[in-house]
Amino acid sequence: MLLVLLTVTTVVLLTGCAAPNIDKFSGVTARLDTETSAIGYPLDDYVLVGREAQKIEQANELLSSRCVAKFGFTAPITNWAEHLDIPNRQYGIWTMKQAINWGYALPINSTMEQEKVTFSAAIDKISDEIFRECYSKLETLPSMRPHSSRPDQPSIVDRGYIDAWNQAKGNAEWRAIGEKWVACIAQQHLKPSSGDGLMPQFSQNDLEVQMKIALIDVGCKVSLGTVQQSADIESRYQAAYIEAN
Repeated sequence: MLLVLLTVTTVVLLTGCAAPNIDKFSGVTARLDTETSAIGYPLDDYVLVGREAQKIEQANELLSSRCVAKFGFTAPITNWAEHLDIPNRQYGIWTMKQAINWGYALPINSTMEQEKVTFSAAIDKISDEIFRECYSKLETLPSMRPHSSRPDQPSIVDRGYIDAWNQAKGNAEWRAIGEKWVACIAQQHLKPSSGDGLMPQFSQNDLEVQMKIALIDVGCKVSLGTVQQSADIESRYQAAYIEAN
């Protein structure tokens, strides 16, 4: 699969195209994981996500640490068993676990916080010459995550993610789903922020109020099925893209 993906990245179509008819893909749905706050899409079958993607990152970390070790330094190693993957925030926060535990902040555990401190201290001890040798010239494995290619030269898979998202935004049913969420939070005197992320407006400084807003926000999304329905439409455009390419 990786060989095929690397081969077809040279045939990306950079020109825009009209949105396809997705009626025949009505059975295609997104996979929502409320435990990890991940959303699984059809195009995910052609990239690496979650723990599979972390294996590549772990391998690259080992390559870097071995290079640094040649110069007598010890690079910190991530505790991958407890490493939390970044949740999907394409539709804002959408699980009660997120709302209750972190609000609008990204989830992080104490192990990850300590790793950041350790990593910063270790990097400070490495000279610019060693840093260039081990972090600029080292041949690492490509991440193969969604949206990991250059924005100005997207892979054929990343182009599919981009096209499907833009086409979904132009879908009348998709917009109506978002409007129902706006009406729901309006009943609690909240307003949506600008953009397409389904995020309410809130103060960055008042964490207590943020948490209350997060519960209202997610409560509306859960009761209306906002994220499942929206991601399903996006998935159907991805399925059409896969068939066409």
